[in-house]
Amino acid sequence: MPQVSKNPIPKETEKKIRKAFTKALVDFRSEKEMERYIFDLLTPTERIMLAKRLAIAALLIEGLPYREIAERIKVSTATIGRVKLWLGTAGDGYRLAIKKIK
Repeated sequence: MPQVSKNPIPKETEKKIRKAFTKALVDFRSEKEMERYIFDLLTPTERIMLAKRLAIAALLIEGLPYREIAERIKVSTATIGRVKLWLGTAGDGYRLAIKKIK
C-alpha cells in the first residue's frame, strides 16, 4: 500500500504540487504519451489497482452485483464496497472517465 511521508509539507506547497501534477496530465497530447508517463509514475501494482477501481466503478454503474464483479475482476467485496461508497459520496471523476471510455 502506498505510504505518505511522515514529514508533511506546507499546504500551499502541496496545492502547487497537485496543480502541477494535474497540468501534466492535461497537457499530454496522445494516449501514447500518457501511457509512458503512467508507466514511469506508477508501479505495476499501482497501475493494476487503479485500473481495477475504474472497472469496478463501471460495473457498479451498469448494475452488476458485488459477487459477479468480484469474480470477474478478482477483487474483494470490501474493495467493491469502497468504490461504491466513493460513487455514492462523490464519484464524478469515475463517471467522467467511464463516459470518455465509452
